[in-house]
This record gives sequence, structure tokens and C-alpha cells, in this order.
Amino acid sequence: MRPQSVAVLLAAAAASLTLPPAAVDAAAPTAISPGHGARIDTVVIEGNTRTRTEIVRRELLFDVGDLIDSSLVAESERNLRRLPYLGNARVDLRQDAGTTVAQVAVDDLYSRALSPQFAGDLDELSYGLSGLDYNFLGRGQTVELAAYRDAVSGNSASAYYHVPRFRRSDVNATLLARAGEEGHDLGLGLSRPFRALSDSWSFGLALTRSREVRRLYDRERLTARYSDRIDQGSIWLSHSNGSRLKLRPTISISVSDRRFA
Repeated sequence: MRPQSVAVLLAAAAASLTLPPAAVDAAAPTAISPGHGARIDTVVIEGNTRTRTEIVRRELLFDVGDLIDSSLVAESERNLRRLPYLGNARVDLRQDAGTTVAQVAVDDLYSRALSPQFAGDLDELSYGLSGLDYNFLGRGQTVELAAYRDAVSGNSASAYYHVPRFRRSDVNATLLARAGEEGHDLGLGLSRPFRALSDSWSFGLALTRSREVRRLYDRERLTARYSDRIDQGSIWLSHSNGSRLKLRPTISISVSDRRFA
């Protein structure tokens, strides 16, 4: 529970006191506003314990030597706040002994989950377990492993792996694999999302292959069983237009081959 009442009492007490003016320390750091016209001399990242510093730094749209730009500072904060494993992201600019410092403060959030799954009636129960980590090894990568026992189709296991900024590029890579007693799935995706408001283009590519056994029932009685195979590929391209109001028309092309046996 937030101590709001305590904060109000402290504020009231502070307002009732008359204090002498504090002495100004010329050597103390002073805050500066974006658009100050200075260049950034140092970037300091603090607060991250599990997340690697370079993972936080790669989301910043400014670097050492850049002129201070208020829009890029604000957008960098938004980039950090979108990450599910970071919280309370803040970028402050200050002068310290004649040096312009960009101070980036973040908090690491808990990023792991273990989820049991149950479905069906007690006499025909399906169950499974999945484990998820969306800040794998502190690199901002997502890993999910799952095992499932279906009362009808049997056992299966799956793995999902997502890498943002693959090999230090602006491209995301995603891999999905599932194997079971009655089929399997494979998927590969590459995408370049809009990283900043100034980005003009975004694109992606996805390839999937699926093999499944399908069943047809009539009044809870199995009447047919067949194999379903799907191979599919898709590409998409999006262009961002406008400054204050963004319009992003997208072209998408998909090709698939589906066969039954």
C-alpha cells in the first residue's frame, strides 16, 4: 500500500517550516533540459542487475558525441518502458564538472514463469507444463519450453526462441519447433520493426511447415482420420508517412500449399 497519507503530512510539515537559503555548490551536478545545445559526453546506465548493460544501451536513440535532442531522449524512454523485463525507465540529463551526462535509470522486473495446463474431463484429461523466460541470460531474449500430454493425440514437446536485434542488427529472429506423436510444426520468422518514429520502412518474412493428424466425429464417434500438411510463406512491407500523424500502409503477400491424405 502506498504511504500517501504520510507523504501529505510530510509535505505539510515542510511547507510550514522557514529555512535559510541553501548554499550553492558550484561543483554539484546540475540538471539540464533537452535542447540545451550541448553534446552528450557520457552515458551512464544504472539499476540493472540481471539485464546486461549493452541490452539497455541498444534501445537508446542517442550516443556519446550526439547533440542533445529532446524527442530522441523521450523516445528512448518509451523504448525502454516497452520492454517487459524493465521498469521505471528514466533518462535524465545533467552537467557534472563541465561534462554533459545522460543518466539512464532502470529497474529489472521478474521475467520467468512456470505454468501448468489442464484440459478435459477427469476420465480424459490432457495436461502439460510450460516454462517461460523473456529475459534469457539477461539478453532480452525470449525462451519458452513446453511439454504436453493430449488425451487423444498423445505426447508433444515444443520450443520457442525469439531474439531481438539478431547479431546486433535491427532485425528480430524467431524460431518455433514442435514435435509430437501425430505431427510436428516448424517456423522461422525475420522482421525489422519500426525502431524509432523517424524510421520509414519496416518489413518481415515468415516460413512455416505443419503436419497434423485430423479427426472427424459424429455424435462423439470417430468417423474419419486423415493427415493435414501445410507449407506456407509470407512477406510484408510497411512504409511510415507523416510527422505528427503517422500513416503506415502495409503490403503483405502469402503463399501456401495444403494437402490432405
